[in-house]
Order: sequence, then structure tokens, then C-alpha cells
Amino acid sequence: MSDDEPDDACDGRNLFDPRTEVPSWFWERIARGRNNRDTFRAVLGEMSRAELKEFIIRLDELAGFFSEPPFVPPPPARNSEYHLQTQVSGWSRKVS
Repeated sequence: MSDDEPDDACDGRNLFDPRTEVPSWFWERIARGRNNRDTFRAVLGEMSRAELKEFIIRLDELAGFFSEPPFVPPPPARNSEYHLQTQVSGWSRKVS
């Protein structure tokens, strides 16, 4: 990102709108599951093999999208990780 671009120019939320880019049938199937694993399993069981395949493809696309920044925190700083490793290794020596 260059200095003259706004801070949110690379924000994935500007590139994707699930309300318009994910078909309504996908959200309807999820809603029919009513946050209940068994109910949702029954909803999936009603789908044809082709419908289930399309559902899984959409779910995988969404999961991939939400596993990128800004939806996940940045990785820890390298110095922090090293600091924690040295501290933990010191604890094991004290226990022995």
C-alpha cells in the first residue's frame, strides 16, 4: 500500500460483500439449521449431491476469506516469540 492510499484501501471488507456475492440459498440453508448441529445435519441431508458439493465450495470460499487480515490478528512479532521460547525453556530447567 502506498502512502497516498487510504488506510482501508487493502481491507478485504471493501472487496467482498457476502450479502451480494453469496447466493441467498446458502444463507437460507444455514438459517434452517437454527444453530443446532442435528438440525443442520438434517438440512444438509435433504440436499442432493450436487447441491451439497456447491454448498461445501461456498463454505470453503468463505472460510478462506475470513482467515485473512483484517479478520485474524497479525502474527506475533519475531522478538516476542523468541522471548517466550527462551522463557519457557528456562522454566523446564528449573523444574528438573
